[in-house]
Amino acid sequence: MQVKVTFRNTDVKEDVKQRAEEKALKIKKFMMSPIQVSFILSQDKLKHFAELTVTGDGAHLTSSVSANDYFEAIDQSIDKVIVQLKKYKDKIKTKKGGKKASEIVSE
Repeated sequence: MQVKVTFRNTDVKEDVKQRAEEKALKIKKFMMSPIQVSFILSQDKLKHFAELTVTGDGAHLTSSVSANDYFEAIDQSIDKVIVQLKKYKDKIKTKKGGKKASEIVSE
């Protein structure tokens, strides 16, 4: 898994970079093939922005979040991508003829 953290219009903050790398590990359990995770962090006066791009397993997912600090923005963007990944995996599973997870539980 490759994690790339880029800061725009702000100085590099090691604690924020480390947090982004730690949170990116949550994505790894949903994907099998080599994964590329790219964070672009920027700041505009009082708002902090996090753009997250995840590619791998045939998926290309993005999320963009603004928050009061970088940590909150990173957490929210990871949560958004995880929801997208779950939907993508469920969609792939139904296309291949498998049953949805909700159908298996109801039986």
